[in-house]
Amino acid sequence: ELCEGGNFANFLWEYGHVFPRLDWARVWKIVAELSNGLKFIHDCGIIHLDLKPANIFLSCDARLKIGDFGMATRWPRPCPTADSSSSSSDSFEREGDKLYLAPEVLQGKYSKVADMFSFGMSILEAAANIVVPDQGEAWHRLRQEDFSQVDLVDSPQLLRLVQQMMQTNPSLRVGINGVYSHPVVAQARAKMEQAHATAVRTGTSLFVASPLASVSEDFLPAILDNY
Repeated sequence: ELCEGGNFANFLWEYGHVFPRLDWARVWKIVAELSNGLKFIHDCGIIHLDLKPANIFLSCDARLKIGDFGMATRWPRPCPTADSSSSSSDSFEREGDKLYLAPEVLQGKYSKVADMFSFGMSILEAAANIVVPDQGEAWHRLRQEDFSQVDLVDSPQLLRLVQQMMQTNPSLRVGINGVYSHPVVAQARAKMEQAHATAVRTGTSLFVASPLASVSEDFLPAILDNY
């Protein structure tokens, strides 16, 4: 599929130079959109292992598409046989972008929840309008569940979800089904689906159903209701 809108990293860079940050409604819609794609990938038995804004692409109507599967691998891993020659694609060795990489991947140990850490880091970057650290103390803090330097105080619900996605211990990290079915994420998805159905029925632009489209003031209170 040709994605004429470029990649999400470029969008964040351009948006962040004009506005302080994305509004919370858009962030929740982005989480909903990406959880759709990552759930499909994981349900197909694939781990992406290089999920980051630069590998998320924008279609002509600004829908988000996960791409660049150069680091992807099957899961569960096939059992090696004594006479099988291991190729780089079947090896546990992976070297995705360390800015978004889960801690366990650096040790050659990973499962589907490695993608959840990268997902969380990508959402953190989008929501807080930060430059993801590539080394040093700040890099380690984010891999030790220390979010004290990240300003998400205005959205405690989102902060809790990101913290669950970026648990240092992979066995405690939320999986894609947990994010996909999260009450706020599910409400945001439902509203985007309603907007898409209305646009199709009325023949208007499908952009209104995009996670990047602006929404009415009652959108955020509605999806956060009772949570």
